[in-house]
Amino acid sequence: MGAAARARYALGMRILRIPALTLAAVLLGAGWTAAAADSKSERPPVLTDKTYESVRDHVVPTEEELAFRSAGWLPSFWEAVVRGHEEEKPILLWAMNGHPLGCT
Repeated sequence: MGAAARARYALGMRILRIPALTLAAVLLGAGWTAAAADSKSERPPVLTDKTYESVRDHVVPTEEELAFRSAGWLPSFWEAVVRGHEEEKPILLWAMNGHPLGCT
C-alpha cells in the first residue's frame, strides 16, 4: 500500500469515527419514539368511494417528500467520503439488511 493510499485510508477512518454513546442514544431514542407512536395509533379508515380521495391523498407522497430524489447520491461510499472531505460536507450512509418492508 502506497503512501497516498495510506493517507486516504487514514482520512476515511477519521471521518468514519462516530462516538458509540451518541449512536446508542440515537438508536434508543428512535426505538422509544416508534413505540410511543404505535401505542397512539388509530384504526385505519375504511376504503369506500367517499373516502377514496382522502385516503389516496394521505398515501401518495408529496413533492416535498420526494425531494430526496434530487440529492446527488453517489454509487459508492468511498466516493462520498472523498467528495464530502473535498467540499467539507457531511455524508449519509444508508445501509440496511433484509427486505425494505420487513418482509422475509
